[in-house]
Amino acid sequence: MASTAAWCSNGGARPGVYEAIPLAMRARVQQAVAQKGLARSGIIILDAQLKLRQVCCDPRLLDLLGVLLDEGRRVLIFSQFTSELFPAA
Repeated sequence: MASTAAWCSNGGARPGVYEAIPLAMRARVQQAVAQKGLARSGIIILDAQLKLRQVCCDPRLLDLLGVLLDEGRRVLIFSQFTSELFPAA
């Protein structure tokens, strides 16, 4: 069995999002840690991590998925963000 990694550039469909979210989350985490301390900032840190993972769920992946399926390939996707990958019609 072979595996293939496909890379997408940060530009294109949502370049502003890719730049803004990490900066905003970093500032939010730093502020929380400064105010509450590291031990009491866990929820803020987890929320920031979730948002950073969500922004990586790029809609262009669906285009790649369509191409692979059209080629008759089998594809396995691991994601907690299925609503972003397969929005309700």
